[in-house]
Amino acid sequence: MKASLGRKIGTYVLVLMLALCCLPPVAGAFASGEGRPGKGFDRPGHGRLALGIWRSPQVIEKLQLSNEQVKQLRDLDFATSEKVLPLKSQIEAVHLKMDRTITDDNVDRKLVLRLAKKTADLKGKIFVRHIEARLAFKAILTTDQLNELKHFFIQQKKRGPWYGQNCVPGGYKIEKRGPQDSAAF
Repeated sequence: MKASLGRKIGTYVLVLMLALCCLPPVAGAFASGEGRPGKGFDRPGHGRLALGIWRSPQVIEKLQLSNEQVKQLRDLDFATSEKVLPLKSQIEAVHLKMDRTITDDNVDRKLVLRLAKKTADLKGKIFVRHIEARLAFKAILTTDQLNELKHFFIQQKKRGPWYGQNCVPGGYKIEKRGPQDSAAF
């Protein structure tokens, strides 16, 4: 009896460990973006714009933005937020109504589908607002500034949590060695 119970528990533990180890990578294999991280329109954070660069003095200096460009970027950032905020609150209201409808004893399928379509329409409007803002953003900056910004973002992505002066991947500091220590390598 004890051996049978031990075997069952062992089997359950094994299945649980396999599920925890194998399911996350398999789930990621079917993600959008052709299997490449950071690709595809539906990736998380894709709607984020670079409009907030006007808040960073380092980026302003690096791109050599004029005061007029900073003002235009700031105004565009706030205008975009003002346009998107009501749409986001409408989406929340529709989600609340949909949740209430779905949890009713008698689900009205037509109403749920109408609410789903309304959510999709609102999200589409937000997407269009972000594309409009991106186009306006590109009109504010010069080609050289856009290229420099692209280079800046690429450099930021390359930096990991281990990045720093005299560091290598893994977070280990590189010690400065004298001539006698370098012979050991």
